[in-house]
Amino acid sequence: MKYRIVKSEDIEDAREMHKQTFPDDVWVGDDHDYWFAIDESGRAVAFASAIYYPECRGVYLSRCGVLREAVGCQLQSRLIRCRVAWARRIGADFVFTFTTIKNYPSIVNLLRAGFRFHEPTVHPRLMEVFHMYVKMLCVSGMVGNRLEMAEARVAENAR
Repeated sequence: MKYRIVKSEDIEDAREMHKQTFPDDVWVGDDHDYWFAIDESGRAVAFASAIYYPECRGVYLSRCGVLREAVGCQLQSRLIRCRVAWARRIGADFVFTFTTIKNYPSIVNLLRAGFRFHEPTVHPRLMEVFHMYVKMLCVSGMVGNRLEMAEARVAENAR
């Protein structure tokens, strides 16, 4: 089966995919950007979201969900790569995300995509439940303070 990745403004489709792939989780928010993996019949089988924080020049990969029938088709990896490419195009200096501690498939996909483990500094208790991963997109400049700002922003929105 072939899949195409599309960026979409359709928040209702994103909400529906979120319900199907994260039935017990809170909706990420209407202010995110969304991508879908569409199968040959035109049906969405995966979705991903991200949000750009201009004040810290960082992009947060907030969600990626794949329907059971499409698991194993490398869609999460493709959706990571397309969001990283988007982050580069809009001028972000880094991309970051969180995974639950034992979400090994996601951890492997992030590491393969060039993300590295990062220990949160603003909210170290996050480490009890989540692991944080960061991919630097710029070679120069200090992003430490901006990464802390981004981490705080996500933690604030998670409450």
